[in-house]
Amino acid sequence: MDIILVMILKNPVTWLRGNLAHNRGSSTAPFPQTLFLVVNSACNLHCKMCDIGMRDKDTQFYKNMNTGGDMSMKTIEKIIDGIRPHAPLIAIISTEPLLHPKIIDIIKTFRENGMKVQLTTNGLILPKFSEELVNADLDILYVSIDGTRDVHNEIRGNPNAWDNAVEGMKLIYDYKEQQKKSYPKVRLNCTISGYNCDTISEIPLSYYIPVRELDITEEIEPLEVSRFYTHIDFCHLNMITKEMADAHNNGGFKYLVEATQSSVSDPKVLDVDVDLLWDEMEIIKSTYSNKFYSFTPEIRTKEELIVYYKHPERFLENHCKCKVPWMSAQILADGTLGIATRCFNVNLGNVNETPFKELWNGEKMKEFRKNLANVGAYPACSRCCGVFG
Repeated sequence: MDIILVMILKNPVTWLRGNLAHNRGSSTAPFPQTLFLVVNSACNLHCKMCDIGMRDKDTQFYKNMNTGGDMSMKTIEKIIDGIRPHAPLIAIISTEPLLHPKIIDIIKTFRENGMKVQLTTNGLILPKFSEELVNADLDILYVSIDGTRDVHNEIRGNPNAWDNAVEGMKLIYDYKEQQKKSYPKVRLNCTISGYNCDTISEIPLSYYIPVRELDITEEIEPLEVSRFYTHIDFCHLNMITKEMADAHNNGGFKYLVEATQSSVSDPKVLDVDVDLLWDEMEIIKSTYSNKFYSFTPEIRTKEELIVYYKHPERFLENHCKCKVPWMSAQILADGTLGIATRCFNVNLGNVNETPFKELWNGEKMKEFRKNLANVGAYPACSRCCGVFG
C-alpha cells in the first residue's frame, strides 16, 4: 500500500504536522505516525519484480533487506520503549514476515502495548497462520495477489502461490465468522508489471454489487474468491532503472546517497503495454465502485501513463517532492533505522544502541532531511511511492 496513504489514514493531524515540517524545510519532524518493520531477511518466493526474489545482490533494495537473521524480541522491546507514548501504526512488511519464528508474539506484543498492527504477506504459508493471526488481534492483513492463478504463479515463481494465498484468506474468513470477529481486515496488493498489465481486471474485485453487471464466463476466476477480502490496491511498479541511477550518481548526488537500479532485473517487468493497461484500468473503473479498489499512484490520463512507464526518469506533474522522512520511519531486522524499503541504503543509527526517539531527530536524520529538502527529491526517486503523496 502507498506509504503516504497509510500515514494519512492513520492520523490526519499528525500527517498535517509532518507535512508542515516538510514544507518549512525543517530538519526535525514530529514523531512518525507509521513505523515500518522489516522483521527478517528471508523470503520463500522468487518474484520477478523483486530484487530479493531475483537475487540481485547489488541493488539498494537487496542490501536494505539483507541485514542478516531475524529481528530479536529484545530489539522489539527496545523499539516499544522508544515509541510507546506515541503509539504509531506498526506496519510489518518485507521480506516475508510469516517466516519469522516469533511473528505471532511480535504482533501480540505491539497490540498489548496499545498499537495497531498491519502485516503484508505473499500468502504462501498463510494457511498455517489463519487462526493465530485472528487470535493475535491483527488489525489489517495485506495479501499480495498479482493476477489470476496462472499469471500470479508465474510472477511469484511458485505453482502453489495463488492457491495457498486464497486458501489462507478463506480460512481466516471462516474462522472470523466462527469466532464472530471482524479483524483482521483483509486487503490485496497487486503490483502492475509487464507480466500482468493486460489481465488485472480479471482479478475479482469484490463480492458486493458492482456498478454494472459483468459478463462472467467460466474461464474467469470464481467471484466467490473475493468474499475473503474487501479492497485491492493496484500498485504501479516502483522502480529505479539503470538510466535513473546513472542520472542520480553522475548528477552530483552520489556523494550524498548512492543509487542503484532496482526492481527491473527481469526485462519483462518493465515491458508494460500501456494501451492494454489503460484498457484494463478503464474496465475496472467503469465496472466497480472505487470503494473497492485504488490505484497507486492515481494516474488520470493515458498520456500520464505513457510517461510513467516509458519515461520513468521524468517526474509526474506535482509529484516531485519526497516527504517520507518527515512522516514515517523504517527499522530493519538488525535494528538499523532507515527511510523506506526501496529507498537508499543508508544507516541512520541503530535502536539497539540508541533510543528511537533520539535517532528520529538525531544528527544523521536531520542531515538526511536537510539534503533532501534542498532538492525536493533525487533523480532516482521519480518512480518511488514516496513522491506520490
